[in-house]
Amino acid sequence: MARLCWGSAGLAVALAVVCAVLVPALAPSTVESVEAAASGPFIGLWTDGFPPDITALDDLGVGWGRVTVRWSEIEPTRGAYTWTALDQMFANVSGGGRRQTLVMIRNNPAWAATSRCKVSTDVERAALAHFAETLVRRYSGAIPDGPLAGRSVLATYWQFYNEMDFPSPEIEASSDLGGCFATTVGAAVGLTPTQQGRDSYARMLEAVGLAIHTADPNGKVVMGGVASSNYLSPSCPFANCPFDPDFIRGVLQSLKGRGTLNRLDAIAVHYFSSQAELWSGPGTPDLVGRIAATRQVMREVGLSNAELKPIFVDEGTYTSGSPVSTNDPNHPYNRGQAAYVSKALARAAYANVAGYFWFKRQDTLGSGLGGDWPFGLLDGQGAPKPSYRAYRYFASLVTRTDQVVGQASLANPKLEGYELVANDGRHFQVVWNQTDDENISFSPSFGLGGPITDPTGAPVGLTSQGTVSVGAEPRFVFAPACTPRPPIRLTVSPAGPDRLQVTVTATTSAGLPNNRLSRLQLGTSTNSLVDVPGGPSGVTGHADLGLPAVQSLTFSIRRQNPATPSATVPLTVTDDCGAWQTFVGGGRNAWTGGQAGP
Repeated sequence: MARLCWGSAGLAVALAVVCAVLVPALAPSTVESVEAAASGPFIGLWTDGFPPDITALDDLGVGWGRVTVRWSEIEPTRGAYTWTALDQMFANVSGGGRRQTLVMIRNNPAWAATSRCKVSTDVERAALAHFAETLVRRYSGAIPDGPLAGRSVLATYWQFYNEMDFPSPEIEASSDLGGCFATTVGAAVGLTPTQQGRDSYARMLEAVGLAIHTADPNGKVVMGGVASSNYLSPSCPFANCPFDPDFIRGVLQSLKGRGTLNRLDAIAVHYFSSQAELWSGPGTPDLVGRIAATRQVMREVGLSNAELKPIFVDEGTYTSGSPVSTNDPNHPYNRGQAAYVSKALARAAYANVAGYFWFKRQDTLGSGLGGDWPFGLLDGQGAPKPSYRAYRYFASLVTRTDQVVGQASLANPKLEGYELVANDGRHFQVVWNQTDDENISFSPSFGLGGPITDPTGAPVGLTSQGTVSVGAEPRFVFAPACTPRPPIRLTVSPAGPDRLQVTVTATTSAGLPNNRLSRLQLGTSTNSLVDVPGGPSGVTGHADLGLPAVQSLTFSIRRQNPATPSATVPLTVTDDCGAWQTFVGGGRNAWTGGQAGP
């Protein structure tokens, strides 16, 4: 964490048998779809694993927590481990395997390295790799011994050092930053970063990556979080500009040059609201821009889209406005922080991050990590701020980045918004004025009639003109209920020998005037090959097709074995109202040129 100054019924059709039941879905035409997203949880909280942290993790309902492993405390002398407190932290954060755990390893013991914030030699790297392997073997399943023997933990992601793009061991020793691999040349005022420190960090990743992947084939190695501003510059004093801006690029280039990119599984960045101006661009606002730029660096290093590393935001927080530690819901700082929670999580979901961790649970103003700003979701006395309620509300609606439909294309250029599917299947947009405090009339493409809330879930009414008033504080606007439920229509017709053409069409109702298809899931077929124009062909088993908010979709079915008369394909078609389960196919009379039969 740098100081501030540094700083996703029934229906019969000729030649087909169709049965349908109802479940959820989405996708308006005014939404630009997001890239394929991961299916796991992405919302986390920056924690150390102490009991108050766990209370918050449970209450907020997030899927990620953190454990910080200070090597010097766990192995103060070579081979002598003190596990008890760490066992409890892992058990707490993991919650018996209910939550994924991001583990940060830092603070080298004096016996293992000459510096506490970096390793620089093969001997030091070997010692760290051995320690990492020991941790992985202990915490990759169930705790093997001690008072908590048998307790399940879910620790798969292993991170090394914190803001290691910082170059000064002396300052790190007093600031407890957690990393100091970066190297520089030049005068004290206006330093220039060099490749040496990036190479050193890459060598460390090679060592620990081999050890972790050997100990646990499912284990993932994560680069420590790097800063997103206050970069080293020949024209900027070190006190204001201490971070290497090309640290990620240099590390990846080093690994690629040595053929060891597979030792690293993920990248991490730190991102605060006050850094938006540095990273925002057309279509890539704020955090979205930071993530897009990081992926671009990976491409420039030579990684293909398929090779891009997942990105964690292991410190994300609000650093704008006039800070104060209070739970007063009317204080401008608290209102800004709560609004930013909704914005940050919506952007993180859209950007398809691997995990977003709010820094941090509670205000701890004073000395120590994060003591320079009231970052917490709780005030200094432990009372929930509006941001706490906003974080819990968003996490109750969205768990995974694959719940994102896309970025809303809004008529007013001041507005920013995203469309998502809630955990309970409801379709909603979260929208705000990103430019200023003006209240702008807004009506979503799916129409009004559903609930409208503020960032904490409190109901909000319509204006006298029957629209939603959107300002700097986000509005959560839900689609109307699907009553009456518009049906999905299927038409099936012969399209040549042993081939049927199937068209699936969304329809509308008075309550849902903008219904459209968003997904087609194919089940295991019998004697069938499915061909989707512009998509997969020859599909015989399960396939999941995300659709760009279309009104209809046409595909074809071929008999796999023409000698066998019948063929069927189970389908689940998802529209704005939910998932409609059905199947299509035919017997002898369905196929052109087929013989008459029962």
